[in-house]
Amino acid sequence: MRRALALGFVAGSCSDRPISFQQALWAEHGIDVHFTVLKQHLTTVRAQFDAEHYLHIGDTPIDRMMAEGAGFDFVHVIEDDLLLALETLNLHE
Repeated sequence: MRRALALGFVAGSCSDRPISFQQALWAEHGIDVHFTVLKQHLTTVRAQFDAEHYLHIGDTPIDRMMAEGAGFDFVHVIEDDLLLALETLNLHE
């Protein structure tokens, strides 16, 4: 996350965990993210941030459904090769 932010990516968390939990987690690690939302609000994130690419990294079928429903590409954190996916999407240097 630190690298993505340093490279200028808009990044945050979109989870089924409460927003307060997400914010506390980022604060615990000293990371200032652009957003923390519940996963059903990915469309809100897309509307708030103009970007060339929208990507959600998740680990459940619901994550995939929410991401694709909001027009995000989806990468499964365990099943997919994250670096290969980022390169394929031209999101990795």
